[in-house]
Amino acid sequence: MAVYPVCVTHRAACILLALSVSTACTAPRPAGDTPATDAAIDSAPIADSADDATPDGSPDTSIDPCANVREARIDVIGMSQSGRYSPAGIALGPGRMLLAGGYDFTFGVQPSAEIVDTAAGTITDTGPLEFARNFPVAVRLRDERIALFGGFDPTIGSLQSAEIYDAAAGVFRTSTARMSVGREAHTATLLPDGRVLVAGGLQARGFRFHSSAQLYDPTSDSFASVAAAMVSPRAFHAAVWLAARANVLLVGGDSGRGELASAERFDPATGVFAAVVNERARRGKAVAAVVLPDGRVLVAGGANVTDGSLADADFYDPMTDQFTPAMPMHVRRMAFSLTSLADGRVLASGGWSDTETPAQSTATLELFDPMTGAWQILPFRMVSGRHDHVAIAVDACHVVIAGGQRAVRDVPNASGPREVEVVTIPRRP
Repeated sequence: MAVYPVCVTHRAACILLALSVSTACTAPRPAGDTPATDAAIDSAPIADSADDATPDGSPDTSIDPCANVREARIDVIGMSQSGRYSPAGIALGPGRMLLAGGYDFTFGVQPSAEIVDTAAGTITDTGPLEFARNFPVAVRLRDERIALFGGFDPTIGSLQSAEIYDAAAGVFRTSTARMSVGREAHTATLLPDGRVLVAGGLQARGFRFHSSAQLYDPTSDSFASVAAAMVSPRAFHAAVWLAARANVLLVGGDSGRGELASAERFDPATGVFAAVVNERARRGKAVAAVVLPDGRVLVAGGANVTDGSLADADFYDPMTDQFTPAMPMHVRRMAFSLTSLADGRVLASGGWSDTETPAQSTATLELFDPMTGAWQILPFRMVSGRHDHVAIAVDACHVVIAGGQRAVRDVPNASGPREVEVVTIPRRP
């Protein structure tokens, strides 16, 4: 049975999330250790000139930071103040991202938060959180505030609380409402009416996997339980909003009894979860999913006990309610990120990979083009491998990558990369 070092480091014994097993982790080395030496890093400035110029003739990148981008590249914008394994990350507006919480391999679960600004080339403190959180999930609400749901605090366990971030004030406040159960490894999906579906996840103490879901209403700052249970308990899954069907798709994950190849839909109008017919069985936990411009969903990666980490990819069509195969990725990935770009292409970054020798966190990046259906490996790598990170598009051509864990199979030391990297992808010709 393959074992994957995706550590839930919030417990004293550092439980290892293996495929259907739990075992003990060895102590990690401190965060911020020396990066891999074979990474290809372009040291030129991130900002590229726009076609428009200021009165003195210099480029005015405030008009369009992507107008004159001609080649793909990666840059280190700076260092996060701490390691952040499984943090929350979300775009705040053009060029800016909130990075909050996560686990530091020296100092533990973090209450700190930072603003990454790609135009200014800065990483600045904000917040902090009222509760330290590992594995939180962030959603940008209709009124532009940011909601963080659940996660793990070692003094409390899996958290029932949510925090609301006001970007203008730079302040987090804890919601007066609480979820019915503590949740981590869950999903939170914004609905068109402004409510948020918080679904599944697990409760660390007792290792209970949830089949329950709740709806958060930001106007009343309250949670309402969904009466119907999910088709299956589900954690480490992916969830996306299906505009064409007015449903939420939940796919893959772990039920607590094994990895899930299944998928289900939630209908906010009826409050009911329904199974999706799924003939694709090579899926599992730690998958990723994004909605493509034509309304289909690209689902990729994951891992299961039989196959290990996966390169498989599928399309889900909300009109037919069916999955069909897509071209596989070049690299097998679990606990990785898929990030939609403005022109419809999708960036796959990092993850735990059996393609690497030995199996380890990968530093590779690849790009999916829905017009051709093909994946392309990018000619550069991140500064080091990482999984359980965030990769957030902050404008039409820049993706910020931060946090995560880097580890190598059978090597006892793991760490959290502090480098914050920006991938620049030119617009489609």
